[in-house]
Amino acid sequence: MRAVVFRSLSMIRPLPLVVAGCLAASLAGSAHAEESPRDVRIALFEYCQNVAWSYGHDGVPTTNSEVRAGPEPEAAARSTDPDRDAFFLAGGREDRLGAFLDWAFLERSVPGEFSFVAGFDRGGVIAISDRGSEIRCLKRFDVAAGTVECLTPTNGRHDLLGPIFAEDAGSPSWRLAGVRWLDEHGPSNEWFDAAMAAAERRLCEAFPGCRPEWIEQSPTSPDRWIVECRFADRPPVWMETDVRSGLVRTLSRFGGNISPMRREVFRWRARDGETVSGIVSLPGGDGPFPLVVFPHGGPGTLSDATFDERVWALVDSGFAVLQPNYRGSSGFGLEFRLDGWGADGIQRALDDIFGMIEAVRGDARLPVASSKPVLLGGSWGGYCVLALLALHPESCAGGVSFFGAFDLPALVAGEAERIEKEGGRDRGTGKLALFRQFGDPSDPLAMARLADLSPVNRASDIAAPVVLCHNRGDTVIPFAQSEAMFAALTNCASPVELLAGDGCHGFSPAEEVDIYSSLARRFDLWILAPATGRRPLAIR
Repeated sequence: MRAVVFRSLSMIRPLPLVVAGCLAASLAGSAHAEESPRDVRIALFEYCQNVAWSYGHDGVPTTNSEVRAGPEPEAAARSTDPDRDAFFLAGGREDRLGAFLDWAFLERSVPGEFSFVAGFDRGGVIAISDRGSEIRCLKRFDVAAGTVECLTPTNGRHDLLGPIFAEDAGSPSWRLAGVRWLDEHGPSNEWFDAAMAAAERRLCEAFPGCRPEWIEQSPTSPDRWIVECRFADRPPVWMETDVRSGLVRTLSRFGGNISPMRREVFRWRARDGETVSGIVSLPGGDGPFPLVVFPHGGPGTLSDATFDERVWALVDSGFAVLQPNYRGSSGFGLEFRLDGWGADGIQRALDDIFGMIEAVRGDARLPVASSKPVLLGGSWGGYCVLALLALHPESCAGGVSFFGAFDLPALVAGEAERIEKEGGRDRGTGKLALFRQFGDPSDPLAMARLADLSPVNRASDIAAPVVLCHNRGDTVIPFAQSEAMFAALTNCASPVELLAGDGCHGFSPAEEVDIYSSLARRFDLWILAPATGRRPLAIR
């Protein structure tokens, strides 16, 4: 007899957090102990609020490209369009507005190509764009001349993450100090400002192997910055550095003992000749270690080789973790992203993930156990989990999906309706991009292909146990997607749970740490269970 469980996320009883040691941090005179790396961000948020730094509401730092000043009152009264606001903030005049908006609209007119206004300097508007380029690049629209200049390279196998703006003492204007690039190794910076380049070199000498991420400039002392120094095998160190004097002050670092972890880039060549990469994380010791496969969401995001506390929790529990960067991922150029679009692209991405699983398990250098892997993913990664369980039913021990999409035609139809309802000048381009990525809801053949790739229609092919986690307030992927998947699986042979919460698309920091650190017990049950006589699952 099979088991079906439908309970609340609040009923999860996590294992003790797999974090050794404690966090010895003193922020604004307050000591914090027994905390996870994510707790450091929350404490830093409180600290930065006290000293007037600008941080996001959930404790995650805002980007440097975020415009801190508001538009002029009369501009704000005329429109809330961000492009119009950016133009007026850059010093534009009404008679030049049409040319600027025409250019901004043109940058977004090709479905699948990406562009948005990221900030401004004196007399210019800065945009991130991959229109007419192999990779995302930085462009500047000169307000007075109406001309466009490309500021960064336009080809290669990496992508622009964003600009780094700085403000000089006593000056209300911004200048472009550098740009951040993204690839599988993590973020890296290219500097136009010699002083900041020198400051970064000092940080790298002080913390070998770090990748500095410049988070925020002080609003009262422009030479002071908060910098997150990221590493592959240990939690980040948060610094306050003075660009001119070279003085560095440690705001926070994880003071406990970190279990040995190896984190490296793994590359695999697909059948069509494309090189696909992923991040493999391994515990210390000889192994072999059971494998957890953790595809990222998006799909236009990236897993890089810097420290990830979710992966750390799994590795510390004795698992090897593979994070594949399948077709559709960012960080490898426009062609790689678009190769994951459409029904063919989705199938290609799923083949990338499964092919990399087989390659990792067959690589004699990697101490990975021969047992079936467990799949884990959120959002589009959650879709990948269920789709792979259906495509390769005898190859996986089980799957956990957070906020996943399982009925693709319904998802596309709902998103198209949202775009139409919100309207705006980019409505047509937005719908075209959506249809290019998935297919037109009015095209029966396109929807039939999406339906065939939808796990909700292939539930009978899924043999492994499944856990679905979804919040009822999710406005990105509706809760109804997991409800439909749960209903479809209740008529099949494998155990299924639906854990329902009341939040939105994602977890709070506390929930995320608890949930990921509690997965080891579930995974052990699935991996160690005999191939016959599947066991019902229970929440403990």
